[in-house]
Amino acid sequence: MNDNEWLKQEIMSRMSAASIEEKSSVEPQASNVLNISVSFNEQKIICNCSDGDEQTITWDELVGVAIKTTNSGPFVENIFWYLGAKDRSLRIPQSAQGFCDLLNRLQHLPNFDNRALATAMVCTETKLFICWQRDT
Repeated sequence: MNDNEWLKQEIMSRMSAASIEEKSSVEPQASNVLNISVSFNEQKIICNCSDGDEQTITWDELVGVAIKTTNSGPFVENIFWYLGAKDRSLRIPQSAQGFCDLLNRLQHLPNFDNRALATAMVCTETKLFICWQRDT
């Protein structure tokens, strides 16, 4: 599997989940998003949910960083970050507690595309932006 496959697989799996989410009311979506926190250390990125679920990706496993925007905003979370490894990814809402610190760290990855980040931040459509990919 090449390094871009994580993104293709993740987005395709989320597309079917998105149709289910669209049938839900706004409040459950918003409350689920608000109960996520993210942190990192020198070895890994850690995503914690209020239900006790913890997911991690090590910096060495990280192969890509993407942003998915939706047309659901501004009152519902509409910016999601995908941090991908070859076999899985973390989906982190931008409003997650601790995200600003993580963003600062991500921007220090070699050749991180801040132009893609800036474009995503003003996007009001459902789109995908690749901000970083590990050189192969």
